[in-house]
Amino acid sequence: MGSFVQRLIRFDIELKDGTYTDQGKNNVVTIQNVRANVVIDFAGGSTVTNAQAMIWGLDKKLMDKLTVFPPIANSLSGNKITISIGDIVLRNNQETAKTGIVYSGDIFRAYADYSNAPDVPFVIETTVNMAGAINPAKPISEEGSVTVGVLADKVAEYLGARSEEHTSELQSHSF
Repeated sequence: MGSFVQRLIRFDIELKDGTYTDQGKNNVVTIQNVRANVVIDFAGGSTVTNAQAMIWGLDKKLMDKLTVFPPIANSLSGNKITISIGDIVLRNNQETAKTGIVYSGDIFRAYADYSNAPDVPFVIETTVNMAGAINPAKPISEEGSVTVGVLADKVAEYLGARSEEHTSELQSHSF
C-alpha cells in the first residue's frame, strides 16, 4: 500500500529530434515546481520496470511538442525521461534543494489527457531499456576464450550504455 509524501520533483525530458524554444537547452527540457503524480512499477525478475507520470500545469504548446503516439505498437519515439525527487534542506537558515535520480527510461507514449478539462494532466508512459528489448540485435562472436567483460562491453555499447567490470572467462561461443 502506497502513501502520499510531498516531495520536490524534477523531470528532464530529452527530445530525440528537434529542439525546445521556450525553455531548456537544445533538446532537453526541465520541468519542475509543478503538481505531479508518478508511479514506478518495479516488479523485478524478467519483468521490465515501467513508470507513468501525470504532470499538471504545462502549457499547451509544450504538451504539443512533447506528445508521442508511436505509429507502430511497441515502437519508440527515441525521447527519454529522467525523474529526480528530493527534499528542501534547511542549513544555516538557507533552503537548498537536494534531489537524486529515481528513474530513467524511454518514452513510448505521451499525451495531454483532456478527459477532465480544465484539469488537464500531461501523461507520460515509459519503460526502461525498451530499445534493447525490441530492436533486432546482431550476434556477438569471439574466437577462443574471452572474458565476460569483453562481451558485456560489446552488448552495453550496442545499447548505448556502459558495463561493469567482469573477469570471468568463457569458452568460444556465439551469443
